Amino acid sequence: MALTTSVGIKFNTSYTKATALDSLSTPIDNVILDAAINLATGSTADKADLIYHEVLTLDSAGTTELVFNDGTLLDPFGIALTMDILKLLYVHNTATSAGLIIGAGAATQMLLFGDGASDTLLLPPGGKFMWSAPNATGLDVTTNDTLKFENDAVGTESMDFNIIAIGVD
Repeated sequence: MALTTSVGIKFNTSYTKATALDSLSTPIDNVILDAAINLATGSTADKADLIYHEVLTLDSAGTTELVFNDGTLLDPFGIALTMDILKLLYVHNTATSAGLIIGAGAATQMLLFGDGASDTLLLPPGGKFMWSAPNATGLDVTTNDTLKFENDAVGTESMDFNIIAIGVD
């Protein structure tokens, strides 16, 4: 199998600010930045050979734990994954009013946001999060291999979120 990845990250902003009434110009700050991430097939720097992607649903106040190194996750062809190194993670909370809590609580918690048992990220409704480490070492997920997701909704709202994880076996 072969895996090639190209993730486009592009900033194109124009920020203006009005000045005094007698000014003949308007200051403009433009940021144009193309910060694409490209990974070829393999296991060294700027390479990866595994992908996991899914749309997951959580019940109100529900949780799920994804274990990246024990073979419980399946690739798009139904083959069990045993990811050793995480190179890229993308999560999109598609809920309209529920937040998605990522991290903390699992026995073998992935050290994505720090090394504490309570380190989390709250992804608000509609929020998107992307993390990458395309170097050769990426994030070792052989021991700390579990990422917990939790619905922070109060009441009965279920939620969906999209996840893409790319790494190395």
